[in-house]
Amino acid sequence: MESTQNVVKQLIFFLFLSAYAVTGQNFLDKEFYLVDSLEASVVTPIEKASMDSVLEIYKSTSSEEKELEILNYLSEEINNDNIWPKYNKLRLEFSFNRMFNSSLSKKIRDEYKRSYAEGINGLGQIEMSKGNLMRSMDYYYESLRLLEGVGKSEDYAWVYSNMGANYYQQEDFEKAELYLTMCYDSVKNTNHHDLHALALNDLAVINRNKGDFNKAVELHLKSLDLSIEHNNLLGCALTYSNIGQIYCLEFEDSIEVGIDYLFTSIDMFVDLGIDSWISLTYGKLAKTFVRIRELDKASEFAQLSYEFALKADQSQPLLRAYEALTDVKRAQKDDSSAFEFFEKYVQLKDSLYNVDLKVSALRKELEYQYLIEKELAIKESDSKLAISQAKNRQREILFYGILLISLLIIIFAIFQRRVIKQVSEKNKRIRKQSEERKILLQEIHHRVKNNFQIVCSLLSLQANEEENEVIQAAFESAVNRIQSMAEVHQILYKEESFSDITPENYFNKLTRALQHTGMDKRINYHISSEVDKLGINTMIGLGISTNELITNSVKHGFNGSVEQPKISIDLKKIGNEYLLIYKDNGTGIDTATFKTSFGSELIQIMMEQFNGKLEYKSPSNGAEIHLRFRDTN
Repeated sequence: MESTQNVVKQLIFFLFLSAYAVTGQNFLDKEFYLVDSLEASVVTPIEKASMDSVLEIYKSTSSEEKELEILNYLSEEINNDNIWPKYNKLRLEFSFNRMFNSSLSKKIRDEYKRSYAEGINGLGQIEMSKGNLMRSMDYYYESLRLLEGVGKSEDYAWVYSNMGANYYQQEDFEKAELYLTMCYDSVKNTNHHDLHALALNDLAVINRNKGDFNKAVELHLKSLDLSIEHNNLLGCALTYSNIGQIYCLEFEDSIEVGIDYLFTSIDMFVDLGIDSWISLTYGKLAKTFVRIRELDKASEFAQLSYEFALKADQSQPLLRAYEALTDVKRAQKDDSSAFEFFEKYVQLKDSLYNVDLKVSALRKELEYQYLIEKELAIKESDSKLAISQAKNRQREILFYGILLISLLIIIFAIFQRRVIKQVSEKNKRIRKQSEERKILLQEIHHRVKNNFQIVCSLLSLQANEEENEVIQAAFESAVNRIQSMAEVHQILYKEESFSDITPENYFNKLTRALQHTGMDKRINYHISSEVDKLGINTMIGLGISTNELITNSVKHGFNGSVEQPKISIDLKKIGNEYLLIYKDNGTGIDTATFKTSFGSELIQIMMEQFNGKLEYKSPSNGAEIHLRFRDTN
């Protein structure tokens, strides 16, 4: 395979210059290109030069092994979604017709079996691009089964990479990270640089999803260096798009650099003819320009994202296009259109990611593990039987004694296997029930988050219909509080343990989340806690109360007059009680006015749930409020 690729690289430049001078070959000619329906409009000049070079070798060789290498190349190295699936189908037919040919040596038959397994993996990629996630998992597990005994590390790595991408689309990020790490471990010490770069890029996306943006950028840059070093255009394009997303949407001082990365990646994807990633990258640009409030450009890029998603005819780009259009319309105050696109986004997402889908994925994984264990047990049993027969032939004089011992061993093995099987099945049931409960809980949180967004959208629509500014302000205040509650819910949902929450980590995440939602980014927060753990119900109440206090400080305490606003949150335990001390360096608090406000009443209600109370202090500078309470969990 590597020798064929070296020949291709040497011929590409020459054939690229001479491609259009060749008049004796018709691009749509099945006799030369082996497949039907290859339209010139969907093939780039570089792709055509590459295909012509290897097909010239294919036509001139009499070796079926060389023909298989070329079909593998056309199926794996051509990234155009309009081309490689056709050659993948041809590779499957070519391999299947020979993998059972008894006149061939076992080594050659194993090579055809390996190629067939790679083709099955390709079918999984095709189904995944269409949104048929469970059907694609069937193909991936079948590919792994076929690779047993014949596959190489890079073959397994490709399957693991696709399975990781599948779980990522299911939003099962723990499983996604597991399989992507397996992919990386399979290729990190090999010469398969393109796959190595892809694995680094995928792990970077996982770290971005976990909020570790610096680690994500570090991995993306390693992937980019590897892709540049080995002339991997697709790897460069993917990495530029993903780094650009982080720079534009997660960091404050690198938006312009991020925009340049995104435009660079689009140019590369255009050259490669990959409409799906053109769509995804335009969606990232739309979100970026929403962030910097250039809404005309944001609208233009969101529309381009939608058009290329339709052209790609894939579920993920269309889902992200709906999301970008929702953000743009919401920023333009076109709540009716925003709600319409959001409904389409939710409908498509629910059709792709639901509980039945995740339970089915778990069931397929358990079935695959069971089949592998069963095959290993059968092989082990066959091996033991062969050894036993050999010993019986060599030691005929002890035949009856050995026979008796063998029977005893078999009886013991059957008994032991039955016990192990019962324990294993019990453990599998327990794991399955645990996974299903986890999936159901994740789905509940997903629904709650959607409900928060729907309520905010409905209130915004109602506010826009009201002419009374007081009523509009009341609606906006309600929307802000609901969004804050949604942030509290989102932070708690991401905690590893729902029974006990670490207060210091929680308050740090809450203040960062408030800054991302538009709160004054100049505020310097100081968080300290002598308390290691608090129950989830207590933390929800504290989160809502703290959010009200911060909102009051920003709205009334700082009021634009404090150059270096500061807020401190200090949690202590005094005897059987807890004390939260909240301070700011603003202009102070009007106690009489604040006591009658809705925010104060909301805090009082929260404190009453924990046998607590709200206390007002009178410092010489700023405001100071104490919340005394008990942990009722």
